[in-house]
Amino acid sequence: MTNHPFLQKLRAATSAAHETLENHPLSRELTRNRLSPHAYALYLSAMYGVMDNYEMEILPRLQYKSQYSPVSRKTAISSDLHQLNTAGIDLPPVLPFHLQADLTDLAITWGAAYVIEGSTLGGRVIIRQIEPLLRESGIGDAMTFFTGYGAETGPRWKAFLDALLAFADQPGNQERIIAGANSTFAAIFEHFDLNTARHVH
Repeated sequence: MTNHPFLQKLRAATSAAHETLENHPLSRELTRNRLSPHAYALYLSAMYGVMDNYEMEILPRLQYKSQYSPVSRKTAISSDLHQLNTAGIDLPPVLPFHLQADLTDLAITWGAAYVIEGSTLGGRVIIRQIEPLLRESGIGDAMTFFTGYGAETGPRWKAFLDALLAFADQPGNQERIIAGANSTFAAIFEHFDLNTARHVH
């Protein structure tokens, strides 16, 4: 299924925007040899805004019927931020995230969901990098968000892609899905900019 022609096209068409987001200074904090607890708190606060918008505005529009029980990644971030606060780390304010796209266009919405659901897979990679750093800093309990859906992460992603591809097979949807994904990567990048600008050490 990962070799599906449209998935290959989608990955290729969004690779530049994806890489740009990965190279944002806030994203790169997660891949440094030393992870500042304050930088980690800022990243989680920024992603809380993204997940809040996704779960409240984007996901309900999909009418996506998963066989899996709903799991709130926003709630996972809240848990992690609580752990950081308990450890004495000052939490930055959560800024609202708004996707500047036409969410009445279902194809655009599917493109946005592709980006945000896909980040769960990336989180499983990141957790392997940051777990020892967080434990070294005494905040090893603040890793709920990056564990994704646990053992269900892979199967949930496959189920999501099955639904995405079924929608993409309908005439005229593919280019707008790509447009929605690219606009989402760009919007998250701008959201990270706003968060870092508001929180200068």
